[in-house]
Amino acid sequence: LTLTLPTTIGTNGQHMKVDGSGNLGWETPATVKLDDSNSTSTVDDIIVDSLDTTTYRSFIIHFAGQPVTDNQDLRFRWRTGGSDESTGGGYKWGIHGVTTNTGSYYDSAAEENYANVIQNAGNATGEGWRMHLQITPHAGSEPDYMGNFGSSVGFRTDSSGNGRTEVGSFYYTSEVSPNGFKLYAASGGIASHNYTIWGVKK
Repeated sequence: LTLTLPTTIGTNGQHMKVDGSGNLGWETPATVKLDDSNSTSTVDDIIVDSLDTTTYRSFIIHFAGQPVTDNQDLRFRWRTGGSDESTGGGYKWGIHGVTTNTGSYYDSAAEENYANVIQNAGNATGEGWRMHLQITPHAGSEPDYMGNFGSSVGFRTDSSGNGRTEVGSFYYTSEVSPNGFKLYAASGGIASHNYTIWGVKK
């Protein structure tokens, strides 16, 4: 068995791959960690205004946090050029959930100037939101309908300590090409939180 090493040292974050003929080379991963945060400080919202939509097709956000005020939904808005995208009725969203202690199902859906990505969570110890969110902004070269959507899978604990598993999705109908997003509680801000953002390459 003979393996031929590459002639360069590669760049930060690359990994080695083999071509099936014994030749090793460098490859940049299709999914790249872009940012993370871990904080116990209260914030009004979480804003990211630097999404590289030239390099990445979509973004994955792993998020956990608690609302400052009890029983709050977690909301999402796209941002373009440092400003919220908040056209009235522009976000079409829906969430389907199941309560873990009773097995009962519930649904929620609306057309508003924001998208709910996970519903009301409590603010006591052990309560709050836990979510994986994938978002795909519209790229300027695409037809209008091929972006500005997202999907979420999450678990929340409400103010009574009940667990609720939820899946949801949304679509923003305005013809914009966002380069950022905002996560925020319906009221009162976000207390302790952590998140990691990954980019999925085109």
